[in-house]
Amino acid sequence: MSGLVHVTLNWEGSELVHVTLNWEGSGLVHVTMNWEGSERVHVTLNWEGSGLVHVTMNWEGSGLVHVTLNWEGSELVHVTMNWEGSGRVHVTMNWEGSGLVHVIMSWEGSGLVHVTMNWEGSGLVHVIMNWEGSGLVHVIMNWEGSGLVHVIMNWEGSGLVHVIMNWEGYGLVHVIMNWEGSGLVHVIMNWEGSGLVHVIMNWEGSGLVHVIMNLEGSGLVHVIMNWEGSGLVHVIINWEGSGLVHVIMNWEGSGLVHVIINWEGSGLVHVILNWEGSGLVHVIMNWEGSGLVHVIINWEGSGLVHVIMNWEGSGLVHVTMNWEGSGLVHVTMNWEGSGLVHVIMNWEGSGLVHVSMNWEGSGLVHVTMNWEGSGLVHVIMNWEGSGLVHVIMVLGRVLFCPHYLLLSLCLSLSFDLLLSFSVCLSVSFTILRIECHFGHSL
Repeated sequence: MSGLVHVTLNWEGSELVHVTLNWEGSGLVHVTMNWEGSERVHVTLNWEGSGLVHVTMNWEGSGLVHVTLNWEGSELVHVTMNWEGSGRVHVTMNWEGSGLVHVIMSWEGSGLVHVTMNWEGSGLVHVIMNWEGSGLVHVIMNWEGSGLVHVIMNWEGSGLVHVIMNWEGYGLVHVIMNWEGSGLVHVIMNWEGSGLVHVIMNWEGSGLVHVIMNLEGSGLVHVIMNWEGSGLVHVIINWEGSGLVHVIMNWEGSGLVHVIINWEGSGLVHVILNWEGSGLVHVIMNWEGSGLVHVIINWEGSGLVHVIMNWEGSGLVHVTMNWEGSGLVHVTMNWEGSGLVHVIMNWEGSGLVHVSMNWEGSGLVHVTMNWEGSGLVHVIMNWEGSGLVHVIMVLGRVLFCPHYLLLSLCLSLSFDLLLSFSVCLSVSFTILRIECHFGHSL
């Protein structure tokens, strides 16, 4: 007949042991059902054509142990579902075409342990999600095209441990975020195009430890910021173009330790600022063009120790100023052109020790002034042109040369017979007094 071909039914007692049903043609081909006790042990269903091909279902106790479902064509190809106890243990689902290709879902207890989901085409390619307890342990999500490419997220306890997120195109390329406890440990964020390229941020406790931020184009290129406790330890900031190129700032405690600031173009080129405690230790400032080229300023305590200032063009070329205590120790000032060329001024205590001043052109050429105590010890002043050419003044004794012929003799005496100058002074004491009066009349 066209109906059932073969049936075998076996009952032992009141329960079914074995059943085989065979339909030829478009119907069911083969079914095997086994019951041991009150629960079904095994079932196989086979349909030929567009229907179900094969199903195996096993129950052990009250939960499903294993199920395999196969559809040929556009439907589901294979599914494996395992339940141990009240939670699902393993599931594999495969769809061919535009649907889901492969899924593995595993639950241990009340939380998800492992999930793998793959979509071909524009959908999700791969996902692994692991939960241990109430927090997510591991996730990998890959989207091809404009979506997310890869993500790894790890939670241990209540804080995130590790995250990698990659977006292709205009989105985020790569991110690693690590939290240990309540503070962020490490972050790498990369944006391609006009966005951020790379960032590493480390927090240990409540303060930031390290940050690297790179912006391509007109933005920030590189930054390293380190905080230890409440003060900044190290910062490097680079801007390409008209902005800042490089900065290193170090704070130890409440005072700045070191700073390097570089501006390209008309701005500042280089600065080093060092503070130890409340006073500045060292500064180098460079300006290109009409501004300041180089300055070194050192403060030890409340007084200035050393300064070098260089101006290119009509300004000051070089200055060295040293203060030890409250008095100036040494100063060198150079002006190019009509100004002062060179000056050395030394103060030891309250009196001036030595000064050399040089003017080019019609001004003063050279002056040396020495004070020891409260009185003048030695002065040499030279004027070029119609003025005074040479003067030597000794405390209590003054020597002047009134005429140009005598001036040359005095110059030769002052330079050639400098060792025997005291003898000349004692011999020409009267002449000194007369010429001192002559000099007063001048």
